[in-house]
Amino acid sequence: MTVFRDETTEAAHRRADLIVGLRDLAVFIETHPDTPLPTVTASFRVPAGPRGERVGYLDRLAAILGTDVSGDDMGNLYALRRFGPDVTAEGHLSPEDRTMRAWRAAVEDHSAIAANGATA
Repeated sequence: MTVFRDETTEAAHRRADLIVGLRDLAVFIETHPDTPLPTVTASFRVPAGPRGERVGYLDRLAAILGTDVSGDDMGNLYALRRFGPDVTAEGHLSPEDRTMRAWRAAVEDHSAIAANGATA
């Protein structure tokens, strides 16, 4: 099971550095009104593992973000929360089977071409 809060010293330092960086960005934008406004996205990486565990991770992330897991007609799943008009926090999970189907189709196409003696 994947744990969200890794209490190692390295993870604590990375968390602190991220927070400092976000604050520095906010101060920079505030003190440089001539700078165009950026769009900021915080992407949470869904760890590798069996699809069920990955979906469970995304479910837990959505709960922490105070949102629900949504999906689209391509089979993508995501948890999305906006912090103001231009700041987004998201976790995303693509369907592995779509990638695998595309790979198998390419292999089958190559095999059919090779069987017929055609060259690319």
